[in-house]
Amino acid sequence: MAIARGEARSLAFHDCDILTYDRRLLAKLFYPVVNPLFNFEFCKGYYPRVSDGKMNGRVSRLLVTPFLMAMEKTLGHNDYLDFMRAFKYPLAGEFSFRRNLMSEMRRVTAIRNGTVVDHIPSGRAMQVIRLLRIDTDRSTPVSLVMNVPSDKIGRKDVLKIEDRELSHKELDRLALIAPSASIAIIRNHAVAEKMMVELADDLVNIARCSFSNCITINDREPMPQRMRVVGRNPLEIRCYYCGRGQDIEELLVKIL
Repeated sequence: MAIARGEARSLAFHDCDILTYDRRLLAKLFYPVVNPLFNFEFCKGYYPRVSDGKMNGRVSRLLVTPFLMAMEKTLGHNDYLDFMRAFKYPLAGEFSFRRNLMSEMRRVTAIRNGTVVDHIPSGRAMQVIRLLRIDTDRSTPVSLVMNVPSDKIGRKDVLKIEDRELSHKELDRLALIAPSASIAIIRNHAVAEKMMVELADDLVNIARCSFSNCITINDREPMPQRMRVVGRNPLEIRCYYCGRGQDIEELLVKIL
């Protein structure tokens, strides 16, 4: 009933063939994800695979663990393989997680190659699409999740762009509307690079000054478009030449 009403904050799953089931198993499984002092979103059960003097868990010992080691030896260092090897018993059927994690897994599909833009301020994803000049009417597949819970910024949008890696100049543009965003470059289903968006003190050739009489508007005297970030919370940007404060929404329209 709590799940149907949307009141459940965390969910847990158990194998149905546990012969020695005890309610303490459920309490221990939930504890890491419901304790407010912890920041865990996912918990996987572990228990010694030893009984009656015999060592069990042969599938993990003889197949899964050697397979992951062989994959790492073949492919090199990989964050996903490190994640899988971090579990003491990866095949355990007992796990728990926060509800928001299930929502994100359900709504955003994996991509083979491309870019994942995470921690976009809620409601800004469509601006990011326009800012990066992503043509959604053509061949670029885009996955979009909006207004999902985030421990970092409260609510967030997530954007996945297939077959495209963002350039450093595009990251500078992105910083104007999503200064806390994180970027993951995906290659062959694995995270190849991670980057944090940072708003530089000087923005060069990112956007045009919004003041109609600024010297940069005169095409007969071409010069770099240069802005200075004079405040970050709230965000305040001024033109390097005329000193005029820039309206952020208007500045986004004048992105180069």
